[in-house]
Amino acid sequence: MNTYEYLSGKTASFRLKTIEDMAWMEDEESRSLNVLSTHSLVEMIHKCGFEFLKEYLEPYHTSVVVETHLEHVSVTPIGMVVNINLEVKEIKNNLVVFGFEAFDEVGKIAKGEFKRVVVSKTYLVRKINEKASKNT
Repeated sequence: MNTYEYLSGKTASFRLKTIEDMAWMEDEESRSLNVLSTHSLVEMIHKCGFEFLKEYLEPYHTSVVVETHLEHVSVTPIGMVVNINLEVKEIKNNLVVFGFEAFDEVGKIAKGEFKRVVVSKTYLVRKINEKASKNT
């Protein structure tokens, strides 16, 4: 497996528009608020990390999230644009640690850290198949 030390300190920014499917929908009251859910925000942040790493990986590698810490500090009405800023904070072998901040059109909405592990697609499929075969 390649070393990814050269990614340390690299940054990237992503701009995403929030849509109705991203709304908080745990109950009728939350649905009526029409605001970005924490779940959708986490999904957006993880996707940004995936897209960032994808350009540096060999075609037979992918990356998977193994840990996330997020502080969601402000609401975002659906329809607003969210900017996500990533920074590679640390590399340990095939583990990539990202720091992030997210902003909507008014101000900061989240900050935190997440980790992705680079693995071969073959390894990932093998692990999936091993687990699936134990469930039969």
